[in-house]
Amino acid sequence: MKTLRRLLLYILAISVILLLLYGLYHHFENEIQLFIHSSKETQQQNGQRLLRSIRQHQHDPFVLAIVIALIAVMTAIPFMPISIICIAIGAGYGGLIGGLINVIGISLGNLAVIGVFQVTGLSRKIAAHDSRIIDDIAKMHHPLWGLTIGYSVPFISTLFVDITALHLHYTLKQLWLPVLLGSVPIAFIYAYGGNLFNSGDLRVGIFILLAMLLLASLTILIKKDRKKSSDY
Repeated sequence: MKTLRRLLLYILAISVILLLLYGLYHHFENEIQLFIHSSKETQQQNGQRLLRSIRQHQHDPFVLAIVIALIAVMTAIPFMPISIICIAIGAGYGGLIGGLINVIGISLGNLAVIGVFQVTGLSRKIAAHDSRIIDDIAKMHHPLWGLTIGYSVPFISTLFVDITALHLHYTLKQLWLPVLLGSVPIAFIYAYGGNLFNSGDLRVGIFILLAMLLLASLTILIKKDRKKSSDY
């Protein structure tokens, strides 16, 4: 029964993603078709035209709603490569606006996962698998800070961070701020990484690489806080 329920959730999520992608395609159909069928000589020109069309619709409520919903649903699906869509958002919307869109989408997606797990109980089966990060965060002296760090590190699956939050019996009211704060660094890194394709500024690329390394090093804080907690 649990397997069937999980399968139905996956089918529903994939169907929603396809529907949202179709909505975006329909909105920019002329520019997309022109770019796809352009020759090598006109490909760059038509690509710039597509980007200009996207930016002209930055404040279109319909497009924004679809984009945010797409990020949220992809975030909610375990092990989905969310970085691809977030980088694309940065390329189309720029670093600042793209980062804000990514933050909202990623945060909503993680909160949705926690809500679904609370209702369905699927987290118990996943948590049965060995995951060191769950144990490390759960035994920290300040678990909420650990959850915030967990959401910000790109090399940690947010699925396990969501499960840890449920394991610690936190409510959505307690978790929205750690989820939001943890989503900010990686959301803006993806967005500025996408914007790098447009600017071509090597300094931006170096900054992004250093930021990724810094976020990865934050896992050391989780281990140190856990060790300090276990010493009491």
